[in-house]
Amino acid sequence: MAIFSENGPVITKEWVKKFFEGDFHWKWKRMMAGNPTGQIHLFQYFDGSEVALKFCVQDVNAGRGNRGTSYYYDGDYEDYEGYDDDDDDYSYDEPDAGELLSNEKAWLKKLRSCPHIIQILNLSPDVDPLTGRIMEHQIQDWIYMEHAGDVSLNLMVLKHRIMYGGEPLPNRILWGIFLCLLRACVEMAFFNAEIDNKPIALERTSLETLKQIPPGLLAHNSLRGENLMIPDWNPDLNDPEHNVTPLLQLIDFGQAEEISPDDDFWGDGGPQGRDGSRLNLADIAMVMQMCILQNPYDPITYPTKHTVTVRWDTFDTWGATPLALSFDELTSRAVDPDLLATVFYCLAFDVNKQPNLVEVAMYARAKIEKEPPLDDPRESRKAVRDRMHALAFNAETEERAEDEDDSLIDEAADDEYDDDDNDGIDHEGDIQMTGI
Repeated sequence: MAIFSENGPVITKEWVKKFFEGDFHWKWKRMMAGNPTGQIHLFQYFDGSEVALKFCVQDVNAGRGNRGTSYYYDGDYEDYEGYDDDDDDYSYDEPDAGELLSNEKAWLKKLRSCPHIIQILNLSPDVDPLTGRIMEHQIQDWIYMEHAGDVSLNLMVLKHRIMYGGEPLPNRILWGIFLCLLRACVEMAFFNAEIDNKPIALERTSLETLKQIPPGLLAHNSLRGENLMIPDWNPDLNDPEHNVTPLLQLIDFGQAEEISPDDDFWGDGGPQGRDGSRLNLADIAMVMQMCILQNPYDPITYPTKHTVTVRWDTFDTWGATPLALSFDELTSRAVDPDLLATVFYCLAFDVNKQPNLVEVAMYARAKIEKEPPLDDPRESRKAVRDRMHALAFNAETEERAEDEDDSLIDEAADDEYDDDDNDGIDHEGDIQMTGI
């Protein structure tokens, strides 16, 4: 039976439950996610904490033959969610799930103590049932991680759009999300930074100090709303944004890699000279564009150039077309023009026009620390906290949301980017991206 058959993933899930049920350290709770290359399961550890386990489905030997027979996918990918029969230009290379998982594990080990990045857990062999039974399960690699919560940024934004009738997110929330994303990028850029040949303690190093250090080259390469989770409201952080907005954690580092300015990431026709930290900055600007427009489940399109003028400064952007076409409407609805301008600069086509990552973080921090206008009750500290609680911690999980109302996401996606309202956006060849 292939893992893409109707019962393949279910059998794998049942195997996981049975494998762990004999160990008193673990209580299986549910399968959190699954795709053609892997599954993530949530457990309650014996001390009461929640632990997520991620492994490759194709590695599992669930007792129906050797690895590579019962559960290794040997068909084509036409059943895969991202495949479009009508798109002749679309191609999909089968991912090497083992390499992706090993790559993610290696990077997460390097990114320890970064609060805006999912944390890997080290379990001793005496409490990890997988370690001593490799010949039985034949899983070659796996990751234990902290539980990053059930609500993604995508789901939170979708819920806001539905609950508040398309009303823009308050500026205080948007700046809080932006600063949280910037801190994740700062952690990726400076996790191994040094001063005077000595490693820095990133959690105790100010942005002002980091500004003097060249950022590293690590690019996440999958920095999207679906890979940003909301695990906690008030973590043990002194960051000002977490007084009103919860923590965001970045997950899924399978495609992470170091990219130098000479790597020509976008190829001919795309922006040149972006290293990993600049690619991350542009990616979170795209996430902010999604939050501002509230279109989390729109198909992801290939970026194009679009010329904007910001305070008499005219320049080309890369991927900012939807935001640019909505600029007048957004500002008329009280979306902060400073935020829109910052997103445009982060998406500047010319690398010399794109701002410094740390400088943007400092600017966003200043915006958060500034008291909101008294004439807008939506922006008060209490109003923002109440709204975020309703969105993030009274929200159903993505799986439950789909079970309870299958039309929720489809209805939101159908409303987005109506060609009559956004003339000039070409939708031909849109590709829906999915991932674990």
